[in-house]
Amino acid sequence: MSSNSNVVTIVMDDKNCNDEKKINTSYIKAIINEMHKDQSEHNYVKFGSTYLKYRKVVSEWMIEVCEYFDLHLTTSHAAIAYLDRLQPNEKCSRLEWQMLAISCILLSSKYNESEEHVPDLATLEEITQQSISNEIILNYELWILKKLGWKLTAHTPMAFLTSYLAEGVLFETDFSRLYPLSDIKVIFWKEVEYLASLCAFNSEFKKYLASDVACAIILEVRTNLDISPVWNNKLDGLVQENPLSSEDIQEILSMIQNIKKGPKPEAVFEIINTPSKENKLHKPDSSEFSSDVEGDIDKENINAIARTSPVSVRDFSF
Repeated sequence: MSSNSNVVTIVMDDKNCNDEKKINTSYIKAIINEMHKDQSEHNYVKFGSTYLKYRKVVSEWMIEVCEYFDLHLTTSHAAIAYLDRLQPNEKCSRLEWQMLAISCILLSSKYNESEEHVPDLATLEEITQQSISNEIILNYELWILKKLGWKLTAHTPMAFLTSYLAEGVLFETDFSRLYPLSDIKVIFWKEVEYLASLCAFNSEFKKYLASDVACAIILEVRTNLDISPVWNNKLDGLVQENPLSSEDIQEILSMIQNIKKGPKPEAVFEIINTPSKENKLHKPDSSEFSSDVEGDIDKENINAIARTSPVSVRDFSF
């Protein structure tokens, strides 16, 4: 890492940390400050019982689809955040859950990714084993946008982590007994992705500020990799409060350590090793489209093409 005034060279990119980029740190800090101010609407204390029952399996499926298209985790986590704000309930059929999930992924990718990375409908049809027309997708997207108030910025923990890592969370004064500092950046990024996704699947983390969850993840990864000091004072400029003295962050840290001991969702392992299409995609079961969905979705056209739902939610019962 070399620096010149406000410009720092960081050996890291969004996916594999291999490309060297020059980033204006003043600009990044300004972004982080604005994110800190505008994150309260992205945490929730209460979820509907039906949504909470199926949230985990649907969000895992969404992560798998995003991994299939090689989308950044900030995109997939934002898509889950959109679904959290919509909170489908028992009135929605399996097909509607699927179409809402797909539409959230498409909206998030259009908002966060470059145009060439937006999932194409032909491949989505192959994944879901159903016809998906532009008209149907646009109807769902418009319905979602209205429900979200056209607010697509999602300050998820992963969004904060991406900004923190771009600014720099490893320093020349850091020391690890496990890895040379020159080799630790890739390992650090993968650990961050892993823990951020575990937190995204668990709704309990939504009651905390996303920046606090991100801060706890940074602290946990530095601890796991035996980096000394466990919290470098240079990190204080990125976060709102020191995690070593924050009760909320210590609670989050304890929750992270507990979920690490439990069973890991398959989608989390796919973050590290994306499986082939043959291993990931299965023909879903058939399902009927429910007429009970609320809002202004064009039900008649959707009914005409609805055939199947994703295998991940085939056991839903309403």
